[in-house]
Amino acid sequence: MLDTCIWVYSMILIIIGVIYGLLLSLVLTAREQAAFGLMELSHPDNSIPVNRFVTPLHIVPEWYFLAYCAVL
Repeated sequence: MLDTCIWVYSMILIIIGVIYGLLLSLVLTAREQAAFGLMELSHPDNSIPVNRFVTPLHIVPEWYFLAYCAVL
């Protein structure tokens, strides 16, 4: 009985430690994002306004798709 109590107590401590570590990493990540900004991690092409009728210049079809793209 005592062995089971020690095992349960140690598992509770391990779970609390894991939760504490996850929360700490979440808080540190949120603080870093707030300090340096979310736009630093995003790609600059995401801020370009959308034009649904024009393919962006950075999207280039591979050579083996050129025949199919010419038909389109």
